[in-house]
Amino acid sequence: TITPRMCCYFIFAVVFLFLILTIFFYGTKIISFYNSANRFYCFKYLLLVLILKFRKIQNKYNKNESNQAGYGVKSFKSIANMDCVQVLSNDEQAIDAVYMNAANKFGWHFIAGVVRQNNGIVNSLFYLKVPGIGLLQAPKLPDTFSVLPKDKVGTFSTNYLTFVPIQAMTLWKVSYRGPMRLLGDSKRKFNVKLEATFKSKLKVFDFDVDMKDNTIIKSISCEPWSISYFKRLKDYHQTHYEQHGELNGSVSIDGVHFDLLLNCMRDHSYGRRDWTLFHRYILHIFTLEDGTKGNVGIVCAPSMFTRLEIGYIYLPNGTLLPLESIDLSFYQHGEAGTPPLDYGFTFKAEGQYSF
Repeated sequence: TITPRMCCYFIFAVVFLFLILTIFFYGTKIISFYNSANRFYCFKYLLLVLILKFRKIQNKYNKNESNQAGYGVKSFKSIANMDCVQVLSNDEQAIDAVYMNAANKFGWHFIAGVVRQNNGIVNSLFYLKVPGIGLLQAPKLPDTFSVLPKDKVGTFSTNYLTFVPIQAMTLWKVSYRGPMRLLGDSKRKFNVKLEATFKSKLKVFDFDVDMKDNTIIKSISCEPWSISYFKRLKDYHQTHYEQHGELNGSVSIDGVHFDLLLNCMRDHSYGRRDWTLFHRYILHIFTLEDGTKGNVGIVCAPSMFTRLEIGYIYLPNGTLLPLESIDLSFYQHGEAGTPPLDYGFTFKAEGQYSF
């Protein structure tokens, strides 16, 4: 029989253990930059567990399209309202961005993105690696800036590159019509016409609600807390989701036709973005021979989190699993500015699969 005295002893033991951990678990900065767990880590961790659980319950029973996205809360209930051109806020750093990264085993690579901003401003990039030719790039790169004519404002497009959502979370079209130049030899120019579709039946990974709680909690618990800190987390939050699928189409390069079939990852981000807040990030987008796909890595934005573990994998049967942990560290890989030529790491997804 459990007596009141036994309950008191148990509570006392828990409190005593907690105090020991918070007093002696001092944190340090690794190479004076990356925060580690400090003396209040355990208390912060427990508090964030409760807050995040509450927010997820709130999200589950909230039926309104409030667009109040955040950790544990979706931006929209409807996928149709997510996977489309977004209304930009009046903030000068408001963005609505789409991006695709694709490749295949034959050496083709496709990287393209469009970032919409207010006043018709667009930042874009486009690279196409062609076997036997080399890496082609859009003519203005590394300059990504352009201003759209009025008839194109409100679309994911530039003078040459266009993304069009056709069916939410299932089908997008992408096209490019214009000049490209060879990286490393800007005098070699090519006329490129590309038409392709992104198709997928796989579930989208929404970083607002699909990340493992512990990856967010570990990161925020290591940071020094203040009112201004949590204000930054709220102000600079952006919705971001990703989906793997196939990019299928064709490209004509100076009149020579090629068919395209590439494994592709696409993403969509909207909210507020300030690239100056980011110090580094290391991401690995992959498709394996057995059909396993994913994106795993770490992100460092010092004013919010100096090390955030992010990612997910699709199993060969299409099951989507969030990243649970990864042992990759920034300070051990290219911190001085020179990326390593050879490195390894391990990660775990959903506690069941280790890689």
